[in-house]
Amino acid sequence: MSDALTFGRYQLLERVAAGGMGEVWVGLQTGIGKFQRPVAVKLLLPHLIDDPRLVKMFLQEARLGAAMTHANVVQVYDVGFEHDRYFIVMELVRGVSLSKLIAGLHGAQERLSADLLCFIARSLCDGLFVAHEQKGADGRLLHFVHRDVTPHNVLVSVDGAVKLTDFGIARVAEGDKLSKPGIVLGKLSYLPPEQ
Repeated sequence: MSDALTFGRYQLLERVAAGGMGEVWVGLQTGIGKFQRPVAVKLLLPHLIDDPRLVKMFLQEARLGAAMTHANVVQVYDVGFEHDRYFIVMELVRGVSLSKLIAGLHGAQERLSADLLCFIARSLCDGLFVAHEQKGADGRLLHFVHRDVTPHNVLVSVDGAVKLTDFGIARVAEGDKLSKPGIVLGKLSYLPPEQ
């Protein structure tokens, strides 16, 4: 495999998503003794590397994700910089986004049952509660706001787990230096009450 598709111990196998700040690949973590673990690797888009504010947001996403350990939040394992690209290594969730699941059901003229909708909502609330309870090094609440809880950022695994992902535009603590006053981040239909 060429160096262009290898980031340290992580081999990029297949691009599965792209958004405004990054692209996500299915990857493979390798190690000694033939160790291998499937992972997801999110790369900051190359043209954004010269914007210090966006680089800080990307690295903040890695820090916030790494601080949370919960069944309903995608786990962050590593962060790095190689080939002039910042990258975040995360848990690979085998499944689809909630938006793709809903679209697939709509195409088949079906809907999620009320029980499944309640399960998904409860799972999201559990994951968001963990995020909202995050504390900084000083022990004080970070006043965390995800700002992008959309069906696109909710993953449903093949074994039924529901996981919140993409903390790229999250806001923490009053006086957040990464957010500009008067600028609304996120999708209008899904803005949190805090905004």
